[in-house]
Amino acid sequence: MQGEIKVNSTPGQGSVFTVQLTLPPCPEWVREGWPIQSNHCALCQTTEDTLELRRLDEGSEHACPVLIVEDNAINSRILGRMLEMAGFTNIEYTHNGCEALEHLQHARVKILLTDLHMPEMDGLELVQHVRRQYPDWEMIIIGITADAFDDTVSVCMQAGMDDVLTKPLTRQKLIDSIDRLYFQRKDLARKGLSPKNRQMPSTM
Repeated sequence: MQGEIKVNSTPGQGSVFTVQLTLPPCPEWVREGWPIQSNHCALCQTTEDTLELRRLDEGSEHACPVLIVEDNAINSRILGRMLEMAGFTNIEYTHNGCEALEHLQHARVKILLTDLHMPEMDGLELVQHVRRQYPDWEMIIIGITADAFDDTVSVCMQAGMDDVLTKPLTRQKLIDSIDRLYFQRKDLARKGLSPKNRQMPSTM
């Protein structure tokens, strides 16, 4: 690295070590303090499969529409940035379930990420409304929560979520979940089945 290490010692008092290294500028998410874990680099690689996922519809010129439902602005932006770094470009944001339902009236969302605890309408109620109002809409819905109890996960899945991820959330965990659910749907479609016939996915 062509660096330099210096040591200054004073008997009976201690030593001071100085390390100087020439490094490239840090990425934006480090400068702004986003808590994305060190394994993010593995997700920077783009394959044909992941390109297909980002578009969802082969040959489409429109990026995969994603809706983030989160009342905490910082958490919302972190999620958005994770998706952007993975190649998603069409990301919208709402602050609670009521706003999300209004948004879905005029936007054909493919992936919905929702917090559980929000004012006005929480994530559970939102998902129940979505699955009732749009029964044939094969939207991927992922819940995100700090509550890791098994009964909470079970309730979320019964309400209609496809997966539940617990905080703290890494980009690897988020994208792995989206990838798995998307290709699971693609496999079911090849077999002429609906996601309604699938087994509930694992939360790990």
